[in-house]
Amino acid sequence: MPCETQELHRDAPAFDFYCERWTHGTRHLTKVERCDYLDLLLHQWTNDGLPADLDLLARLVGYRKGSQISPLVLEKFPVAADGKRRNVRLETERVKQRDRIRSKRQGAAKTNERRWGSKAGKGRVPSQNESHSDAISSRIATRSATIERHDIESPPLTTHHPPGDPDIYLSVPPEGAGWPKTEDQCRSMAAVHGVDPEYAATVWNQHESTGDYTQKDQHGNARPILKFASYLKFRWNCRSRRNDDAKALEKTKAELRRQGMTQKAPPSAHMQSRDGGTVAAGVRASARDVRTQRSGEIPTDVSMDKVKVYRLEDCEHE
Repeated sequence: MPCETQELHRDAPAFDFYCERWTHGTRHLTKVERCDYLDLLLHQWTNDGLPADLDLLARLVGYRKGSQISPLVLEKFPVAADGKRRNVRLETERVKQRDRIRSKRQGAAKTNERRWGSKAGKGRVPSQNESHSDAISSRIATRSATIERHDIESPPLTTHHPPGDPDIYLSVPPEGAGWPKTEDQCRSMAAVHGVDPEYAATVWNQHESTGDYTQKDQHGNARPILKFASYLKFRWNCRSRRNDDAKALEKTKAELRRQGMTQKAPPSAHMQSRDGGTVAAGVRASARDVRTQRSGEIPTDVSMDKVKVYRLEDCEHE
């Protein structure tokens, strides 16, 4: 029995890694913090926990002192009842994986018992009349049946479950908080309360990926989320106000730029002459050329102070 118990708790060399939940849950961390976080997860999986001493923990990720570990990373590995630091999410995955291994072993035992009429672990003794070719065929059939049973009854150890699958819940959210059980329920709730469904799904995944069902108060202390709908609307309103403030700021800047360009524009005064021509003071040469091309006028008597313009038909009479 001790050997059987030890066999049951032998963990696989890999654990389920959900890429979408990882990106949602770690986007607030720096690159170094994400690397340290992942490194500690790997050590926890292979060593069945992490040391509680911060200096020993720091050496696992290449630091000399525990103070070099980011507090954002350290809070993800609280000290458990057995005195080791453990990430709650990873330990939940460990328990689920052990259950799958146990289920596969029990399924194999039932299959062997149905096929050979013997209990699991006991090898089948071939009859004396069984030929060598029959024994080989029997082993091939047994191996094929075992592979098919594994594919049907239980998934591989590292099967990826899509987000929203009930099998990948981390822990039970606060009771009575109305926490959505799936991402689709979260989107439906967001539509009812006037919140963007994509934003609501992002918020939901952030908490589901880390197992942190709390929010920070004005003093920076973690408080449990009592009502998910109220919490979601509060975050959406804060985001909308920030967006409105940003749009108002950009509009103000654009208005100031427009007023600045208007003030820098040179003044111009136009007077009609007796012969139908135009006398303009302070007009730049580029503007004069454009006006000349449009009206067909020929400029003459060019000076710095005044430009006298004659019409083309007046020049033809001279």
